[in-house]
Amino acid sequence: MSPRSAAGLLVVAALLLVVLSLWTSDATSGAELAGLAALAATGFLLLSLRDRIHLRGFVPPVVEADSLVLLKNAFRQGRYGRETILARLDGLEGSLPGSNPAERLAERPSLLAMRDDAFLDHVEQRLSELEART
Repeated sequence: MSPRSAAGLLVVAALLLVVLSLWTSDATSGAELAGLAALAATGFLLLSLRDRIHLRGFVPPVVEADSLVLLKNAFRQGRYGRETILARLDGLEGSLPGSNPAERLAERPSLLAMRDDAFLDHVEQRLSELEART
């Protein structure tokens, strides 16, 4: 039986049950028939919406709090992400002994104004220095 014919049968059944529930003189029988009519109407609605509902399964949420995700997004933002990249490098360097955060803050405006390739070279150089110090 196709879904369309099953839906049509449920509509006819629901209407017939409504008519029977109104025609009966017993209140209990009328309530039972009305309940069956409601179930038939619910079945019709579910069958008619079956083609419109698409379950995609579990979609994992986007996590923005992971430090690597934030750093990756900062690189994707181009010039706008440079503050985040420099802050992350300053945080890594600040955890090492002998760092001078005031010196890094003084050079920040010139780093933000650099061309893209020069900025990436600077980031690679600082990462190499940090690796050498650890």
